[in-house]
Amino acid sequence: MKPRRRGRHATGLAAVLLLWGLASASAAGAAPSTPQQLLAKGDERPAEYSALGYASTLVTTSVVNAVTALATQATDPDRFFLAGICATGASACAGDVRLNGFEERGRGLSRPVRFTARNGSTIAAHVWATSSGPARRPLVVITSGSIQAPEQPYWWAAQTLAKAGYVVVTSDPAGQGQSDLFGAGADALEGVHPQVAGNTFYDGTQDALDFALSTPSVPFCPRPSRSGTRHCDTQRARSDAGRSSAFNPLWRLVDPDRVGLAGHSYGASGVSWIGQQDPRVDAVVAWDRLCDPSSVPASCSRGGQGGPVPLRVPALSIVADSFLGLEVLQGPPADPAAKAAVSRRYSAAGIDSGSIGIRGGTHFEFSYLPLQAFRATRRGIDLAAWYTLAWLDKYVKGDPTADRRLLADRWRRDRIDASLDPAGGGNLLSDWSTSRLDVRRADGGRFRCEDLRAGCAGQVTDDGQATDWGFLPIATAKDGTPAIVGGQDGPAAAAPPGPAAAPRLRLRVRVAGRSTDRARRLRVAVRNAGAAVARRVVLRVTGGARGRLSRTRIVVGRVAPGRTRTASLVVRRRAGTSGAVAVTVRASGDGARRTARRTVAVR
Repeated sequence: MKPRRRGRHATGLAAVLLLWGLASASAAGAAPSTPQQLLAKGDERPAEYSALGYASTLVTTSVVNAVTALATQATDPDRFFLAGICATGASACAGDVRLNGFEERGRGLSRPVRFTARNGSTIAAHVWATSSGPARRPLVVITSGSIQAPEQPYWWAAQTLAKAGYVVVTSDPAGQGQSDLFGAGADALEGVHPQVAGNTFYDGTQDALDFALSTPSVPFCPRPSRSGTRHCDTQRARSDAGRSSAFNPLWRLVDPDRVGLAGHSYGASGVSWIGQQDPRVDAVVAWDRLCDPSSVPASCSRGGQGGPVPLRVPALSIVADSFLGLEVLQGPPADPAAKAAVSRRYSAAGIDSGSIGIRGGTHFEFSYLPLQAFRATRRGIDLAAWYTLAWLDKYVKGDPTADRRLLADRWRRDRIDASLDPAGGGNLLSDWSTSRLDVRRADGGRFRCEDLRAGCAGQVTDDGQATDWGFLPIATAKDGTPAIVGGQDGPAAAAPPGPAAAPRLRLRVRVAGRSTDRARRLRVAVRNAGAAVARRVVLRVTGGARGRLSRTRIVVGRVAPGRTRTASLVVRRRAGTSGAVAVTVRASGDGARRTARRTVAVR
């Protein structure tokens, strides 16, 4: 079925705007979408990349990518990737060609890198940022999906986040794109085939995070493989020869205390698991969809290790109505709340969470694959970019104004969607899959809504952003252009925010127990006396010239307003010294800082 492109023809702009205004007013109470209406929505994006100008650029890009891939393989004979799907970066594997030339066109920084995975394979990746912006920025690692999912289809998210002040890493998972198909030595078959074994999307997420946090003083060395083998020698040899990167080339920009993960499909399972397991991570966004690593058996796809994993950090799920878009012809699901069930488990565990459903959306909303077979809506990718950015801004960047965007009701009355699909009334939130949010606001209050499509008290009508906000104007704008106000009707002036609530830390250090064997145990208590959550509190401890410490960096984690978290460490006196040990503890989190000093007598 071909889409009805009404917004471009005789209806005229005035008629479209009138229809949008009338329809959006009653969208929440409209009858549920029919299968035929949802099927038509899957034709919206294919109409975008079948346009003559786009198609011709895609052909040119495919040729250039294929030639480059052949040259890469020829000049690096130790590698083997050309037999894989998407190895040449042609056709659908090219991603959105409008995003090409990010650095060359003055849009930002894009650095191609190579590094060795824990199974010995070479991973192809990019690091993204902007030349403008803060000296230190939060980090986001994006994990691709499986099979036809190299990094290029996810550049929409990488470039949008980079423009919003993040350092971002995207990569081809091992066995996909231009990453090696096999590991090395005893680990040649570890994780092969990625779709079957699943290791790639778990181990690969953590490997990419390790690389992103590498520096010249602590160069990247892969963790042991599942067989226990280490491939650091391979990494060093390749970096010494100039064939791999010894460390993240944009390491100076990375704030290691603010880290987020995002992933799609099998990659969504990977980031759901690693995000809860790895203490460096502050928040997770899962594109179709979030899983629960704490359940037994876990709801995640196979591949994770060390489970069950307790839930720890906020996690957002963004889901589609169907996989290919054709399944909607079978009718609505028996339980519209089923895809939000995992999000409710997070809420039950006291972890902020949400599940956002895209009306008529397919599994390919989140991976831009310019081929007719990969059906998707026109605005689903913009909705995904909006919620991804707002979620990470809130829980990773620590931006108290992110609530204004996260709680916005704009996707119930989207003007562009209404022009493409008048019957939907501009409400892009699914009526076949429940959309919900359960989060603590920056002011300390709580927002809980179990039906965002219908709307709830506390949502924001004026979010201060452009009416037709979308990722493309942000990604393609020149470096230095404000990101979160970009839109297809040009930048919109945001209303000045009111006084922002903030966390306030109080720190207490006390001696626990008696001094034995030249050692004393200290207990550190961190209390949040402010009105906003301190999402990631980190303690840094020094012991002066006389002290040796069991821990010098402690990640305390999330401290809610009025709550106290504790940590302990052991202090010993250095050999050859005498007298008391001066211990200094510095706590930091979401811009709040506190320092406490304690003199400890150690016999």
